[in-house]
Amino acid sequence: MTKEEILNTVATEVTALAKDQAASLLAGLSVDELTPLVQAQIKTVTDPLEAEISTTSSVWVKIRNRLYVTAINNAVTSIVAIIQSELTELVKK
Repeated sequence: MTKEEILNTVATEVTALAKDQAASLLAGLSVDELTPLVQAQIKTVTDPLEAEISTTSSVWVKIRNRLYVTAINNAVTSIVAIIQSELTELVKK
């Protein structure tokens, strides 16, 4: 085996081990641990909508943005369930 082949083999094995450990750790996250993470990301989407609601005089923009914010906030449970499902599938691979 050449030096390059050895390095490639070691890199492949280390990468696979790191992926397996990360997947196991992430798959172990509970709904209670995932929900705040998802909510924090959703806040980055809803904050600009809320700001526009506060600053606009357009009734239609206020209604539209309220609908968006409500729909997005109601999706948190579904998003968390999808993340958990995908993480579980990742661990199985």
